[in-house]
Amino acid sequence: MASDNEIRLVDAFNLAVSLVPLRYPNDNGTAEKCTKLIRQACSYFRSNGVEYLSELDGEMVADFIWLAVARNGFKEPSTSTAGIRQWAIRVFFEILKELEVWSGPDVCGDTISREIGRSSRPASTEELERIQAMSHNVLVPNGDELLVALSLCGASALEIALVCPEDIDTEKHVMNLKGENQRTNPIHPMAYRVLCGALPNKPPAMPLAVKFGLPLLSATHSVTVRLNNIVRHAGFRRDKELTGVSIRLGAASQTLHKDGLEAAALFLGNQSLDSTAKALRYRWWEHR
Repeated sequence: MASDNEIRLVDAFNLAVSLVPLRYPNDNGTAEKCTKLIRQACSYFRSNGVEYLSELDGEMVADFIWLAVARNGFKEPSTSTAGIRQWAIRVFFEILKELEVWSGPDVCGDTISREIGRSSRPASTEELERIQAMSHNVLVPNGDELLVALSLCGASALEIALVCPEDIDTEKHVMNLKGENQRTNPIHPMAYRVLCGALPNKPPAMPLAVKFGLPLLSATHSVTVRLNNIVRHAGFRRDKELTGVSIRLGAASQTLHKDGLEAAALFLGNQSLDSTAKALRYRWWEHR
């Protein structure tokens, strides 16, 4: 039997998917769904340079599990979607382990609770401070602190991809956000220094936080993944409902407590007060 580091990912995939139907023999679509998700996972891993099974680790598996979904732009997956992906990858490794092809550690992480309607929660002020500190704490600047700063100003991933230097007025402490819900937001106090430092020598009409010429959906996806990574590197687990989206929700929650629900909805670019309250976990009826 070949050792782990001699097994190519594509060979492990072919072996596992050939046995999935035996694991789920009833014709209810389970085997087909599991095979499809395993195929998607392996394609993702290969596109990220993985050739051998032993090269997979928990971080890359988590990246796939929480990979943004394309739905009116790229958005953070629900815990239900993430949980189903995790289930399929776990089946993949269980089959390989039963065949004594895989003897490595569990790289799937703790089981994700697939609660209906569960979504990213707002980050607390302390969590925002920790996330921002982590984005600053790098040897070579990589733009992470800028993504956090723009999120603190209420920008979604798509809106971050659209922000140009000309949209930011540091003298008036405001930022114009473009997209479906165009609006002018105040610059968050925690973001002001970062934005001031990012603007000099930047062409006014060039994207501030993403590569010039990158298609909008690709840029949005990149921002989503990077924000999620920033939160994870700050020590927060994504299956605990804290994600990249939590940064802008945390800033909106501060606006809620300072200026009310309507101000928070405007900050997020939401048309519905009910959806804003739900996103911010705000039980408005308790404050009547």
